[in-house]
Amino acid sequence: MSVGPRLLSNQTSQPLAITGEGLHEDMKLVLGAPLSLELPLTVWDERHAFARVPATAVGSASEVLVEARLSGADGTAPLRFINDTTFVDLTALISARDGKTLFALSTPTDEVYALEVESGAVARIPTGDGPTALSLWTDAEQHDWLVVAHRYEPTLLLIDPRAPDVRRRVPAVANAEGLLVHGDLAFVAEHARDTVRALQLPSGEERWRAEVSLNPRELVVAGDALVVGALETGALDVLSLADGRVRDSLEPGPGTPIVGGGTAKYAAQIMNGKAPRGLAWSAKAATLFVASIGPNIGPNADKMEVSMNGGVGAVSLKKGWLRHLGFGAGVTEALALDDARGLLYASDMGLGLVRVLDLKKLAGPEAGVKTALVQTLPLRPPAGFPLVRPKEDFDVKGRAGVSLHTGPRALALSPDRKTLYVLERFTGTVAALDVAQAGKATWKAQWKLADTLNQRPRRLGQVLYHADLGRTAMSCDACHVEGHSEGVLFEKTMPLRIYRSTTVRGSRETPPFFTPASTFSMGETSKVVGGRNRYHNPDPSPAEIEALTLYASLIPTLPY
Repeated sequence: MSVGPRLLSNQTSQPLAITGEGLHEDMKLVLGAPLSLELPLTVWDERHAFARVPATAVGSASEVLVEARLSGADGTAPLRFINDTTFVDLTALISARDGKTLFALSTPTDEVYALEVESGAVARIPTGDGPTALSLWTDAEQHDWLVVAHRYEPTLLLIDPRAPDVRRRVPAVANAEGLLVHGDLAFVAEHARDTVRALQLPSGEERWRAEVSLNPRELVVAGDALVVGALETGALDVLSLADGRVRDSLEPGPGTPIVGGGTAKYAAQIMNGKAPRGLAWSAKAATLFVASIGPNIGPNADKMEVSMNGGVGAVSLKKGWLRHLGFGAGVTEALALDDARGLLYASDMGLGLVRVLDLKKLAGPEAGVKTALVQTLPLRPPAGFPLVRPKEDFDVKGRAGVSLHTGPRALALSPDRKTLYVLERFTGTVAALDVAQAGKATWKAQWKLADTLNQRPRRLGQVLYHADLGRTAMSCDACHVEGHSEGVLFEKTMPLRIYRSTTVRGSRETPPFFTPASTFSMGETSKVVGGRNRYHNPDPSPAEIEALTLYASLIPTLPY
């Protein structure tokens, strides 16, 4: 009668539920070409059974439709497999302690890319199932290990960077989205139960476990505390490093100053925070810096409903949120701190920029966009990288430039603090910026890690999902971070009220969309929301709508 879920990724083993009549153990679930698999059934009763599809290749297309049937029974059902095993998606970057090698990970393809800075040579290192976060650990012999956390595999993988075949598997937890190694402790943030766990290296023994706010990801050590950023609530949980005790949970509230951007006049109506996308701790300023789309603005007399104002927040662990510096455009993503020189680097996924900020002016009460912003540097997509619109449509009428095609997802400073490395998610490259002269960053080099255009329409859809072409501070990713959700918003006009920002995962199976229903297909949603996000400057072209619809339609639910 049915089998589901109907939308699956091929990057990991996927469980299926089958309903029918007269089911029994001798039956098999038969999946047609191109999978061509026969899978054993686990039968619950004559109406319910289960099967598990192994991670498997599905060819070169972005998705394939497979016919499912039961051996010796009537009826078929369609299953759609998303081809993630060939869709490189670079989301984390770290520098070796000697600065000679950079490591970047790709979750769907289960690998880490090692880039030798001097030669430009790139090596691919296989990982466990679904790598999500990287850190470095130095053992008692002063030997460095690359540490990898995973979404689907309950282990930490320790890899010897000098001999990648030498590795240790440490018992950990699956559904990991955040990782930070401090001394001999690995702090792992996981989404299934919303906890942070302190694991002893190299044994994996659990020292403590703390329940934290929903969907923890970003982690940073601040003195004797571990600060945890929650994607779903915007909260910053402050934990004791020693025992994991939750000391405080910090969010901006009514009256927290907003300096710059379109929400500055609505500080009195702040409801809470939004997802911390990057964290950096300045010991010198005793201040925590937070990259986000800005405080969440609630009901107000003007009925202003657009609360996005990407920027950097300054937080005191004793006094709470000091202020949010809003740039009025883009989506601030990653942070890198040079505490010695008093500089903070912030990447912008929506615009493809790196901003250089003065720490003292950012942390001080006189903070302002003009005083704290030292430099803005647009990034460069490689020659020949396709654009989502004709080149003449960029950098006109207040729109963003072609730099939005780069996708600066992560930053890493060299040990001597003279070079800033930028991981460009969409183009599959690492850019090197010369930052030897404080506040005068210049373009230095660019290396290609991987080909990201084998699924070209889908990649351009990913660019559009994150882009802020109209410089409105709005993008699909601003509300639906990494294809999921970012808590609550006051918006949607009719009726104007507080809504939950829903997930995009599996949305193609659940039309119509919005409450009350206002769009009735993924394509209509891409057209309406895509145009509104950029205030129709310009309206999305048919090619843009098609690419954005494809990308959003290929975000499946996570397997149980």
